[in-house]
Amino acid sequence: MPLSYYVLIRNNSGLIDLLFPNAPCPAGACNITAVGTPIVLSALRSVDGRNASAQVAQSAVAQASANVDLRLPSGRAISGRVTRAGAALAGVTVYIYNATGSVVASGVTDALGDWATSGSLPAGAGNSYYAATTSPSQRGASGGVINKAWNNVPCMLDCGVTSVGTAIALPAGVAPLANINFDLELGGSISGTVRASLGPVLSLVSVQLFDSSGRNVGSGTSDSLGNYQIDGLVPGSYFARTSNLLGLQDLLFGGAICGANCNPLNGNAITVSGVALTPAIDFNLPQTDPLFKNGFE
Repeated sequence: MPLSYYVLIRNNSGLIDLLFPNAPCPAGACNITAVGTPIVLSALRSVDGRNASAQVAQSAVAQASANVDLRLPSGRAISGRVTRAGAALAGVTVYIYNATGSVVASGVTDALGDWATSGSLPAGAGNSYYAATTSPSQRGASGGVINKAWNNVPCMLDCGVTSVGTAIALPAGVAPLANINFDLELGGSISGTVRASLGPVLSLVSVQLFDSSGRNVGSGTSDSLGNYQIDGLVPGSYFARTSNLLGLQDLLFGGAICGANCNPLNGNAITVSGVALTPAIDFNLPQTDPLFKNGFE
């Protein structure tokens, strides 16, 4: 029975990742079966009717090694600087997204706040990208600053970069596209303590924070004293829930039980003002019902 495969070449040499036969696919973030060409391998059959697995494997290797050639072209880099009130910020990761919202490259700021991707991005007519100091699951800048999408839009975590950011056209060229800069400012924060309903503090409990649209904007994990903090927040209303692996029931802020698929917006709103700390966002996690796991059935 013929088998179909796709070949993707990824590299760390500053060249464009390619999908056979010649489709740019930076970081593998492309629709492989839509833009690639399948390579069909036909297994050999044994002449004596027996299962010739070794013969099949040798046939596949021989066919796969024939005429599957790729020449990786040079791409172009994107670069810029990250500051806070004009002062350089080191160690900030800037993520580059394609038009479908997939991360295709990144760069980390040096001691001068300068960052650049490798020259691995396809450039020329029709190639545009988005940039942010956060990915959908991880903030690139810490220290209490508000992460942003380019150009100067708050993007605390999962903000939908391609919807809120400004597209960056990447024309053909050799030198990196410069001046994709970010100036970040301090944000507000929340803090609290996580306990079991019987009293002891709990460590390693995740507290997740959501904006009024239900987007995840950050998280914190309780320490050995049960304390957590989430910072880098723009002023506004937020909602929080816990997530734990301790066998306890998770809660929304306000006390309602929160299962795996609960709506965090059903909890009590938390107001963050300016750069102030909003304290006492506490949780007391109850025991799981010994008869009915979710306590409601």
